[in-house]
Amino acid sequence: AYAAAFSPDGSMVAVSDPTGVGIFHTASGGRKAQLHTPGRAGADAGGFLAFTPDGRHALFNTDRAGQIPGTVDTNDRSDAFLSNGAPVPALLSHRAGDVLTAGNGGSAAIAMSDDARWHLVRSIATDLIPGFVDGNTADGADVYVHDAVTGATTLVSHRTSGTTLGATGTSQPVAMSADGRRVLFTSAAPDLVTGFVDRNGSNGDDFFLYDRTTGTTALVSHRVGSLVE
Repeated sequence: AYAAAFSPDGSMVAVSDPTGVGIFHTASGGRKAQLHTPGRAGADAGGFLAFTPDGRHALFNTDRAGQIPGTVDTNDRSDAFLSNGAPVPALLSHRAGDVLTAGNGGSAAIAMSDDARWHLVRSIATDLIPGFVDGNTADGADVYVHDAVTGATTLVSHRTSGTTLGATGTSQPVAMSADGRRVLFTSAAPDLVTGFVDRNGSNGDDFFLYDRTTGTTALVSHRVGSLVE
């Protein structure tokens, strides 16, 4: 196996291996569902795997996106997918306006909401949202939230001066709340929060909390008596 994840009650386990992504009953070992069998893509789905509490949706990453029917792989790196048992999984890290073409840089999903609508994605791609301006190096990652219902992608790690302006430092996703509203992430960027005072230097990460509903970002790792340093 290349990746595995237990259901919340431990009764099922999702596993990615050369045959794809499957869900099995832990007691009997019997297969509950085969969620994904796209040629060799399942064999490269290692690194992360998760599914919703009801076991209907599986989240995975693969660097064989081009072997999934209908998907155009433009980066030859990891891309993020969601499977609900349909013959072809949905590409989450797709180019803005084109749901079948992967972004121009590697991406990886690390969490999703319990209803499988919202997905937390790390990416170095520069074409996931319209008008994106990259604020870090070519290999500097940004954090995004993808809406599986509308297909829209939102930049989480953006500068205070614009929602499509990438922060001037690498950011990494950490966790998403069960309802998909809040995202915890780390970043070395100094321009995510208005008035931010960096006390640990450009190489030191801080924790931030993004609220998808309000579109606001708050510094979590702040000093006592201050919300911005």
